[in-house]
Amino acid sequence: MTTALKIAQNLYCSGNYKESLEAYEEILKNPSSPEEEGIAHTMIACLYESCDCFAAPGRGDIVREHMKKACDLSCPLALLYSPSPVPVELTDREENELVDQVLILAKDGNTLAMQLMGSFMDEKISPEEGYEKARRWMEKAAGLGDPKAMINLGKLLQVKGFEGHDDELALSWYRKASERGLSYGTYEEGCCYLYGEGTARDISKGFALMEKAAEGGSDIACQELWHFYSGIKPVGPQFFDNSEKARKYLHLAYERGNDEAALDMALAILKSKTADKQVLQEVMGYLKEAEDRGSVKATTMIGQLYYNGLMGKHREKGIPFLKKAAKFNEPTALALLGSALMNGRGIRKNVPRGMEYMEKAAEYGDSEGLAEMAWYFSDNNRLKEALEYARKAVEQDAPTGEAEYLLATMYFKGRGVERSNEEGRKYLKAAVEKGCPRAISLDREMRQKATMEGLKEDDFIFR
Repeated sequence: MTTALKIAQNLYCSGNYKESLEAYEEILKNPSSPEEEGIAHTMIACLYESCDCFAAPGRGDIVREHMKKACDLSCPLALLYSPSPVPVELTDREENELVDQVLILAKDGNTLAMQLMGSFMDEKISPEEGYEKARRWMEKAAGLGDPKAMINLGKLLQVKGFEGHDDELALSWYRKASERGLSYGTYEEGCCYLYGEGTARDISKGFALMEKAAEGGSDIACQELWHFYSGIKPVGPQFFDNSEKARKYLHLAYERGNDEAALDMALAILKSKTADKQVLQEVMGYLKEAEDRGSVKATTMIGQLYYNGLMGKHREKGIPFLKKAAKFNEPTALALLGSALMNGRGIRKNVPRGMEYMEKAAEYGDSEGLAEMAWYFSDNNRLKEALEYARKAVEQDAPTGEAEYLLATMYFKGRGVERSNEEGRKYLKAAVEKGCPRAISLDREMRQKATMEGLKEDDFIFR
C-alpha cells in the first residue's frame, strides 16, 4: 500500500471521513499507478455509500460513477465488492485470480480487502472452519477501526449454529460503529432492540434508533421504516398504519439517489391507486429517474409496464427495455423476454431462443420460467419435456404453484407418467397451498363431486 493510500485509510478508520475523502480525491489528481487509482475510486464509492456526512441527493450516482471507473481499471476490490452497483460477470477462474489479489491487499493492511476475504467461505474446508476464518478477518479490520467491518463482524456474531454466536457482543460492535458516526450501525442497533437480540426487547427504543439512522443517512433504515409504518412488516400495534410516515421515509431514501426506494415508490403508488394515466405517468417518472442512474430493475419494470399492457396497447415497446435488462441477467427480464419469444408476443416468434432465455432466467433465480416452459411443452404434447421442466420448477420452489398444478393434472390423467391419484393429490395440495387459482378451483370441484357421489375425498378419482 502506498503512503498516500495509508494516510487516506487511517483517516477513514479514525472516523475522519471528510478528510479521508479529500485524501482519496487528492490521489486521483496524480495517481502513482492504475492500481492506486482503482483503490481510490473504490474507497470513495464506499465512503459515499455508507457515511452519514455524504447523505446527499445524487449520492447513488456518485457511488456508481466511482465503482464503474474502478471496474474499468480492473480493481479487484471493486470487481468483487458485493452488492456492487455495477453488474460484473466473472468466470470461476477470474474470481479465484481476483481473490488472490485481494488477499495481497488484505495482508498489506487494506481493511476493505480484509472484509472481502472474510466474505469468502472456502469450499474446501468445513463450515465451522470457514466461519472462524471469516470472523478472524472481520475482527482484524474492525480492530483497526473500520466502522463497516464492525457491522460485518456484528452480523457474523449473530449467525446461529456456530460456537462464536454472541448477540450481546454483536450489539456492542453495532454501538461502536454508531459512535463512529455510521448510521448503518445505528440501524443495526435499532434492529437488536426491535427484536430483542442481545438485549431486552424495547420496540420504542428500536424505532427511535431506526428513525435516527434514517435521518442520519441510512437508506435501509428508511426502507425498513416504510415497511413497518405501512404495515408490510408489522412489529408492534402502536406503529401500524401510518402511511404519512411510511411515504416520508421512503421518499427520503429516494431523494438521496436510492434506486430500490424509487422502485418501492413506484410499486406503492401502483398498489394504492387505480392505475389511470396520471398515476402511471407518476410511476414512470420514478422509474425513468432510477433507470437514468443505471438501475437494471427499473429498466425491467418499465419493460413490464409496457409488455403487460398497462401503458396502452404497446406491448412491443416493452421489448427494448427487457432486452436491455436481460443483458445484465436480470431474472424477470430474462423470463419475460423468453415468454415473448416463445409465444410471439411483441416480437417475432422464436421458440428455441425463447427457451434459452427461460433457462437463463431459472439459472439466475426466476424459477417460474421453468414452469412456463413446462406448460409450453404440455400444450404442444411434448410430455417428456413438460415433466422434466415441471419437476425442475418444483425443485426450485417456483412461487405460483403452476408447476405443481401441471404435475397434478398429468398424474390424474396419466399424461407422460403412470396414472396415480395419490401423486396427483400430493401435487394438487402443494399448488393449493401456494395459492394457484386453477388448483384451488380444481380442488373445490373434486371435493364437490366426491360429496355428490357419496365418496370420501381420498376415494374420488379424477376423470
